[in-house]
Amino acid sequence: MKILLIDDSSTMRMLMVKMLREIGYTDFIAVDNAEEAIPLAFNNKFDVILTDWNLPKMSGLDFVKHLKTTPSTKNIPVIMITSIHDRAAILKALKTGIQGYILKPVSKEIVMAKLKEVEEKLQADNAEKGGEKR
Repeated sequence: MKILLIDDSSTMRMLMVKMLREIGYTDFIAVDNAEEAIPLAFNNKFDVILTDWNLPKMSGLDFVKHLKTTPSTKNIPVIMITSIHDRAAILKALKTGIQGYILKPVSKEIVMAKLKEVEEKLQADNAEKGGEKR
């Protein structure tokens, strides 16, 4: 599974990269802002995007809104990883079309469970399409 990770905190990116490797994912790109992530999302076939909400210049939520309004990226599952615990904010994020919401501090078990959900859905979607790849 190919993953795009976006977080402006170098510590958080290193932690997430370490976690992804420990879980068994090795095909990923990690960047520190949404502006850099946009062309990556358009030019690569990511299976899932993990993004922080609080990013410089363009928030993770605005990034997701941009993805969801673009035909080539609207179906990429997005998991928001954030320290924003506010119920209204979580509902707002869910309305943009994210597939998951992970509160910081993150645990390997929660990340693994959310990625497993995405992976299972992708496999089911591929089976419905007769095994076609996205």
